[in-house]
Amino acid sequence: MDKINHYLKPLVQSLLEFWDLGVFFSRTCNKYLGKLFKAILIPLVADMLGAHQILGLPGIATAHYFCMFCDLDIDDLDILDPAEWPTKNTDHICYVTHMYKDAPSESEQHELLQAYGLWWSALLDLPYWNPVLYAIINSMHVLDLGLFQHHCCKLFQIDITVLGGDGFVEPPPVKDKWSSDIGSLIDCIQCIRRNEVDMLGQLVKYHRWVLYTICVDNDIRELGKTVVTDTKWVLARSIYNWVCLSLVICSIFTQFLLSAQKCQ
Repeated sequence: MDKINHYLKPLVQSLLEFWDLGVFFSRTCNKYLGKLFKAILIPLVADMLGAHQILGLPGIATAHYFCMFCDLDIDDLDILDPAEWPTKNTDHICYVTHMYKDAPSESEQHELLQAYGLWWSALLDLPYWNPVLYAIINSMHVLDLGLFQHHCCKLFQIDITVLGGDGFVEPPPVKDKWSSDIGSLIDCIQCIRRNEVDMLGQLVKYHRWVLYTICVDNDIRELGKTVVTDTKWVLARSIYNWVCLSLVICSIFTQFLLSAQKCQ
């Protein structure tokens, strides 16, 4: 997990010297009087497990936060339309990872990891580092070792010898049913009704199925999306924005009624 930062920090310290003031070499083969060099780190090239740990993501590809480039949840893996995949927010990543870094205890760090699926990466000390844009898809594993072929032929059951390309010999697997713990769902609904100042922080502590159920039952979706997807953080944010919007609409409607009564 975050222990990899012990190996990243010396690299980051050297890169900071090249970024801020630059490193002056007293003499090179082409510059007799020396030259000032500046350098930055851009691509992160690694397999998925290594990249996840360096970026501060869960270290296994089957975690809820499985993707380096979007916030699609592992439970929504069957959604193949890229337009429905929620994009990552680098400002949010920096905000949460700094909270993780500054947390006073390991227990609080664990709570943040469970809520947001992120921990601190030493690369974020680089002022220009973008944990989303600078991550590179590992072409060796995807193409050369045949993982892309395995996913298409074995998991997605695409068969070019069959009309339409559908190679399923049996109905596709159905998603697992949500947990039967209704108590958590009721408690979350009460949290929404209380509408306290830190409601957003309280929402991310609930299990994803609770937030997902509330979003589905109330048709709460991210702007521009046609289905309910996303990780816990995005679902919690959608509920929070929905509550705020509902309060604004109620306030406007109340003011309209009061104005109408005055006019009468």
